[in-house]
Amino acid sequence: TAFDARCGKGPAWSAKESFLVEIFQGYNDDKKFQGCNGVDGNCDGVVDDCMEDRISPLILFKDSIPPSTYSYDGNLTFLESPSFNSIQKGVEFLLKATKAEDDCAKGLDISISANELLCSSTRVTVTASDPRCSESNPMQLVSRDFVLRVDNTAPIIDLGFN
Repeated sequence: TAFDARCGKGPAWSAKESFLVEIFQGYNDDKKFQGCNGVDGNCDGVVDDCMEDRISPLILFKDSIPPSTYSYDGNLTFLESPSFNSIQKGVEFLLKATKAEDDCAKGLDISISANELLCSSTRVTVTASDPRCSESNPMQLVSRDFVLRVDNTAPIIDLGFN
């Protein structure tokens, strides 16, 4: 009989197959599909509950955005081009150009908010969350900051004659 020492002994936590020992081995390591593998990995009596999912969603550019148009610095992504004539155009672009992926959740919620408006460095935050787990598991709510070029001021042309 095999049992998981973290959960205790008894019919709910033991079986006569050795594969249970292999499944729980390495539980403390964060692994993909840990929260959606059909196993009660944290011994709370619920298979695949939100607390078992310890891999956060990712916010990525879709394949249509060439890597030469952006750069990274920590959690900041600098979008070198295109430039936008309004913050709304920049937000619309990011809605179309970004995606969120997760190892367990499908249909992630995505929201975008503009934090500050400066011509050469407007900061916009994209947030992705697992609608099922983000309230109970903070690892399922992530954000990424993007810096866009927004210039909503028309140029002023001044001609002078001497």
